[in-house]
Amino acid sequence: MTEHKETPAGVAILAVLSMIVGIFGIFAGVTIDFIWVGGALTLVSSFQLGTIFIGLFQIIAGYGLWKMKSWAWWLAVAITGIGLIINLLIVIVDFNLIRMYLLPILIRVVILAYLRHRTIRTRFR
Repeated sequence: MTEHKETPAGVAILAVLSMIVGIFGIFAGVTIDFIWVGGALTLVSSFQLGTIFIGLFQIIAGYGLWKMKSWAWWLAVAITGIGLIINLLIVIVDFNLIRMYLLPILIRVVILAYLRHRTIRTRFR
């Protein structure tokens, strides 16, 4: 007999938001024009492909979080952590961008703290 894990409200919210962000990420990646310079992919094209892959991972993580899968916890923590590192690096390179990246940094810190909370983490085991 399989054990049914009830999804906590906070995890359900993160799951839905993750899937929505993933859908928007894929849409953004698909709508960015490819730019070919001398037959090679440019930074914009690489960004486009990266955005599509991150969007796919967001959707997969959201689905897994909804289903309370242990691998989804790891994927959500990894995606959020990578996003936090990227945001921090951008601010370190150009501190004038702090106004633009402060809210995303704070949101990612709160998400990581929530996912790493003992009661939430143990629900995914």
